[in-house]
Amino acid sequence: KLLIYKNELIQVFINIIQNARDVFLQNKNTPAPTITIKSYENEQNVTVVIADNGGGIDKKNILRIFEPYFTTKQNLNGTGIGLYMAKTIVEERSCGSIKAQNNNDGAEFMLVFNKECK
Repeated sequence: KLLIYKNELIQVFINIIQNARDVFLQNKNTPAPTITIKSYENEQNVTVVIADNGGGIDKKNILRIFEPYFTTKQNLNGTGIGLYMAKTIVEERSCGSIKAQNNNDGAEFMLVFNKECK
């Protein structure tokens, strides 16, 4: 069990998955577009890794993607709020952490939820 509101957790997942979907829609050359979700658990934490094969996050943007109002999707009505809200929910509501990095062929988000958030 996690000490987090179910709807907030769903919102975090939706924001990350929608960003991956948007990348696939923009880059029609991605062979077999795939989003992979894995979870791991230990006594203190639940870790969820959401990865895609959409080419990754531009190096100049990766340090800014969690900033409020930062978007790379101006032409697609991006508001820059989705990942900022995901970070806020994970860090402030579940005493956890969220990190983004590029994997071999796309982006990867690692979310760590603390089971004992107080």
